[in-house]
Amino acid sequence: IYLCIASIWTINPISAFLEALSFVRFPVFASAIAYWLLQSPKNHERLKLSLIFFTIFACMDVIIQYIIGVDLIGRHAELVPIDASLFNPELVWNTSAMRRLTGLSNKWNIAGKLIMIMIPTMTLCALHFTQSNRYQHKLMALSVIALMAISSPITVERTPIVLIVICTLLPNLF
Repeated sequence: IYLCIASIWTINPISAFLEALSFVRFPVFASAIAYWLLQSPKNHERLKLSLIFFTIFACMDVIIQYIIGVDLIGRHAELVPIDASLFNPELVWNTSAMRRLTGLSNKWNIAGKLIMIMIPTMTLCALHFTQSNRYQHKLMALSVIALMAISSPITVERTPIVLIVICTLLPNLF
């Protein structure tokens, strides 16, 4: 609604209003998911597991791109030669220059996308860690949290690191 109202003061109000109108789909999708999918506890568990597995996949993709220079899809990090591949042993541990990673995106903004999926996943893992009585479940939750804590800083972005520090320290203040 804010974007629709703010489009009045833009250079091209009609184009800006039509662009802002496209963001209405997100609350519609959220309400549809809440109505159709999240009615049963079984679907809640499926959604939690799919979020955790996707986060693990995205974090592993970033770590592989950091180590080798190419991610699982074949996208190259910044300053990595075009002939690089997952099977090129000369690139392993080539960290001579800090390079910006792309991860699952084709842009240089993977850190923000990682943080958007990491915060709910870290919350789920921390909740599972505190509520579970089994040692294996606690170990798995800690390893997923450690994987997320490693994959975010290696993207060489400042904002996710600051967000993780703030999210870690904020609950301790209150």
